[in-house]
Amino acid sequence: MESRINTRTGFTQARLNSKTGRLFVVEVLFVAIFIGIYFASWYSFGAALFALTLICYLQITGLILAITFSSLWACLAAANACIFQGVDFFQDSFYDSILILFSTPASCVLGISFFALGLHFHLTGIEWARDVLDPIGRNFPKIPGFKK
Repeated sequence: MESRINTRTGFTQARLNSKTGRLFVVEVLFVAIFIGIYFASWYSFGAALFALTLICYLQITGLILAITFSSLWACLAAANACIFQGVDFFQDSFYDSILILFSTPASCVLGISFFALGLHFHLTGIEWARDVLDPIGRNFPKIPGFKK
């Protein structure tokens, strides 16, 4: 019975990783395309895509990337709450803007909720990307940091 539960849990987790992984790839592509357009260079697009892929494969940097992307989701949710409440969060300094962005209860609740949801989404997406990239990573020479 225990084996069936473990198999079912693993299958459910693999399906979730597959669904979130595809959306995560779209988000990574969006960031790489934005960087390519900003610098008006195909090389910067390719370098950003390669760097983000490499960041996803490494465990520590993948966690940092997930926290960064989730923080952006939290800021977007808080900004939407501020816009609907009529709060002007554009200030002279970035620090003041962030403080005002999370100054209302609605923006705090939405920011924390979207951060938590985004973190789960990004971590499962990175896990899927690591599963996809694992056969490629095994063929690299023994470089420190590439082993799981």
